[in-house]
Amino acid sequence: MYGDGRQKIYNDTPINRNTILQILQDAWNIHEQNVADMKYLIRFFKGKQDILKRAKANNSEINNKVVLNYANSSVRNIVGYTFGKPIQFIPRIGDNKDQIKRLSDIFEYENAYTIDNEVAFDASITGLGYFCTLPSSEITSDFMPEIPIKLASLNAMNTFVIQSASIGEPVRLTCTYWVDNNAADKNIYTYFTAFTETEVYTIKSRANGSLAALTTDNEILEDVNVLGINPIQQVWNNKFLMGDFEVAISVLNALNQIASDSLNDVENVIKSLLVIINSELDKNTTEAVRRNRVLELLGSPRNTGRCKIYIPAA
Repeated sequence: MYGDGRQKIYNDTPINRNTILQILQDAWNIHEQNVADMKYLIRFFKGKQDILKRAKANNSEINNKVVLNYANSSVRNIVGYTFGKPIQFIPRIGDNKDQIKRLSDIFEYENAYTIDNEVAFDASITGLGYFCTLPSSEITSDFMPEIPIKLASLNAMNTFVIQSASIGEPVRLTCTYWVDNNAADKNIYTYFTAFTETEVYTIKSRANGSLAALTTDNEILEDVNVLGINPIQQVWNNKFLMGDFEVAISVLNALNQIASDSLNDVENVIKSLLVIINSELDKNTTEAVRRNRVLELLGSPRNTGRCKIYIPAA
């Protein structure tokens, strides 16, 4: 659960066409728990925090809910401080000047700075972020890519990585998926793309965003990974895969409660009752002040008198 960081996924089963479905299924429970934590943290970052679910007290109609969104400001400050400017490539040897300029041009063309920020935001909020580097589909007239790579950030809730439990915990498999709700046959399909350093597996399943149905009715395509390396890179925010404000959620919730209760106290004072003792207002005046919360006591304070209580209009 949140507060403990995200869980890593381990599996050392040999990966091939016959085992890929079972490997993905074994990883799914941990991935779903991570996704549940991520959704909570993202909602918290957006301002949908616990104070908004607070029920009003039985003895009061006043129930202000104030969100002091320090989670949002802390993430923006951290990411802005770390990625305030694009990364620059500087050659150490003069002979590599042209190659470094070419590399800088590629990263500028692919808008790498924006992608860096997107992944940094994901990692700062959820503890994890994902880059993807693939061969470019932009081909020039001589059949050579003008820009040889394509960079992208992946949705952290639709991507996971499977590592080995051996020393160094190397990545064995990465997987990203998306759901097609507008298929021509009106079915809902989920498309999984899984990479190893040598293979690419594409799976089409009627799983509706889940791996639960991957044991039947699937189309599996296997292809060679022409890159020779895994194109998806997982970014850790820290060793425990925690978001930056995650450890302070209880404090942030307490601040929201303090702010909300303070506003309740102010509103209680504003809506307090005015007490008039031993005096009776005429009917027209009574109707006029009724909306201003007047308590009217008739008779001597030492004697039992009549009491009229006017409830303010809704």
